[in-house]
Amino acid sequence: MAPVPKMMKAIQIEKTGGTEVLQYKDVLVPTPKENELLIKNEFIGVNYIDTYFRTGLYPNPKPMILGREASGTVAALGSQVPQSLGFSNGDRVVYMAVSAYAEYTTCPAEKVMKIPDDITSADACAAFLQGLTALTLVEETHKVQSGDWVLVLAATGGVGGWLCQILRAKGAKTIGTVGSEGKVDIAKEQGADVVVVDREGQGDVLKTASILDLYYSTNRAA
Repeated sequence: MAPVPKMMKAIQIEKTGGTEVLQYKDVLVPTPKENELLIKNEFIGVNYIDTYFRTGLYPNPKPMILGREASGTVAALGSQVPQSLGFSNGDRVVYMAVSAYAEYTTCPAEKVMKIPDDITSADACAAFLQGLTALTLVEETHKVQSGDWVLVLAATGGVGGWLCQILRAKGAKTIGTVGSEGKVDIAKEQGADVVVVDREGQGDVLKTASILDLYYSTNRAA
């Protein structure tokens, strides 16, 4: 691998606001602490939570480099990274940590995962945060069982799309909402059994009575 440079490019903010506060700057490459990896980022996730820090909805010390997930390759290991984790320079990895909008990011080794050979770095980054969020909802928030009916709002969104696929794999039945007719087929391809178009002006959440009517009519049709 090429030697790690002293400086790198990063997207940093010094104050809260709109996209105008984003600064593309030269900053020092971070040095990994004892239990951290230095990762050269290849793909960086862009998520809603990034806007929460940018606007100040989530307070955070400034200046700060935005970004919460990325995939790339291990560029350096801290002195106390356990050998049992099996990391080496050049390993393809994916992680969730702070300061991902940069060429290099340090991350605690226990929050980093190696990417299997049959998964691209792009797919690993695209799936990591949203996929783990979806798994948390169906395994920890509520343990979904085969045959359960689940309502998924924004079924063609990042987390919504993962939920539809995971719920189908678990044998659950999914009612998905979408914002337009053009997204109906996409939601069905993702795994939604029933798709409802939540048209503009109807509100973000469908009325419980309407969902129950849909549930019972679907069961009768089955």
